[in-house]
Amino acid sequence: MTDLFAQLKNDILGGASAAYDTLKEIEAKLGSDDTALANLLAAVGNRVSFADQQNLTTAQKLQACQNIGIGNPEVDLVAVFNTAML
Repeated sequence: MTDLFAQLKNDILGGASAAYDTLKEIEAKLGSDDTALANLLAAVGNRVSFADQQNLTTAQKLQACQNIGIGNPEVDLVAVFNTAML
Protein backbone atom coordinates (compact mmCIF):
# COMPACT_ATOMS: atom_id res chain seq x y z
CA MET A 1 0.00 0.00 0.00
CA THR A 2 2.86 2.36 0.84
CA ASP A 3 4.33 1.79 -2.62
CA LEU A 4 1.02 2.74 -4.25
CA PHE A 5 0.89 5.98 -2.26
CA ALA A 6 4.49 6.78 -3.19
CA GLN A 7 3.74 6.18 -6.88
CA LEU A 8 0.58 8.31 -6.72
CA LYS A 9 2.53 11.12 -5.04
CA ASN A 10 5.19 10.90 -7.74
CA ASP A 11 2.56 10.92 -10.49
CA ILE A 12 0.83 14.00 -9.05
CA LEU A 13 3.99 15.98 -8.28
CA GLY A 14 5.93 14.88 -11.35
CA GLY A 15 9.11 14.02 -9.47
CA ALA A 16 9.35 17.27 -7.48
CA SER A 17 12.44 17.65 -5.35
CA ALA A 18 12.27 16.71 -1.68
CA ALA A 19 11.99 20.41 -0.78
CA TYR A 20 8.60 20.62 -2.57
CA ASP A 21 7.23 17.10 -2.52
CA THR A 22 4.22 17.71 -0.31
CA LEU A 23 1.33 20.11 -0.62
CA LYS A 24 2.24 21.52 2.80
CA GLU A 25 5.74 22.43 1.59
CA ILE A 26 4.37 23.96 -1.60
CA GLU A 27 1.82 25.96 0.38
CA ALA A 28 4.48 27.15 2.80
CA LYS A 29 6.68 28.38 -0.06
CA LEU A 30 3.88 30.11 -1.93
CA GLY A 31 2.28 31.42 1.26
CA SER A 32 5.51 33.11 2.32
CA ASP A 33 6.03 34.91 -0.99
CA ASP A 34 3.05 36.94 -2.25
CA THR A 35 4.98 38.00 -5.36
CA ALA A 36 5.68 34.41 -6.38
CA LEU A 37 2.04 33.46 -5.90
CA ALA A 38 0.83 36.51 -7.85
CA ASN A 39 3.26 35.72 -10.67
CA LEU A 40 2.16 32.09 -10.73
CA LEU A 41 -1.52 33.02 -10.86
CA ALA A 42 -0.86 35.59 -13.60
CA ALA A 43 1.02 33.00 -15.65
CA VAL A 44 -1.79 30.46 -15.27
CA GLY A 45 -4.31 33.12 -16.26
CA ASN A 46 -2.39 33.83 -19.47
CA ARG A 47 -2.59 30.30 -20.81
CA VAL A 48 -4.74 29.34 -23.76
CA SER A 49 -7.32 26.80 -22.69
CA PHE A 50 -8.62 23.92 -24.77
CA ALA A 51 -11.41 23.29 -22.26
CA ASP A 52 -12.89 26.76 -21.90
CA GLN A 53 -14.03 29.47 -24.27
CA GLN A 54 -11.77 32.51 -24.01
CA ASN A 55 -11.95 36.07 -25.27
CA LEU A 56 -8.48 36.88 -26.56
CA THR A 57 -7.26 40.17 -27.95
CA THR A 58 -5.95 40.28 -31.51
CA ALA A 59 -2.40 40.42 -30.17
CA GLN A 60 -3.01 37.39 -27.94
CA LYS A 61 -4.49 35.41 -30.85
CA LEU A 62 -1.54 36.28 -33.06
CA GLN A 63 0.96 35.26 -30.37
CA ALA A 64 -0.86 31.97 -29.71
CA CYS A 65 -0.93 31.15 -33.42
CA GLN A 66 2.75 32.03 -33.84
CA ASN A 67 3.60 29.83 -30.84
CA ILE A 68 2.03 26.79 -32.50
CA GLY A 69 3.25 27.68 -35.99
CA ILE A 70 0.02 28.48 -37.85
CA GLY A 71 0.61 32.16 -38.67
CA ASN A 72 -1.76 35.11 -38.47
CA PRO A 73 -5.37 34.20 -37.58
CA GLU A 74 -6.68 37.38 -39.24
CA VAL A 75 -5.47 36.43 -42.75
CA ASP A 76 -8.30 35.65 -45.18
CA LEU A 77 -6.95 32.45 -46.71
CA VAL A 78 -9.80 32.24 -49.23
CA ALA A 79 -8.81 35.65 -50.61
CA VAL A 80 -5.16 34.59 -50.72
CA PHE A 81 -6.12 31.42 -52.63
CA ASN A 82 -8.39 33.28 -55.06
CA THR A 83 -5.67 35.85 -55.76
CA ALA A 84 -3.16 33.07 -56.39
CA MET A 85 -5.52 31.43 -58.88
CA LEU A 86 -5.61 34.53 -61.14
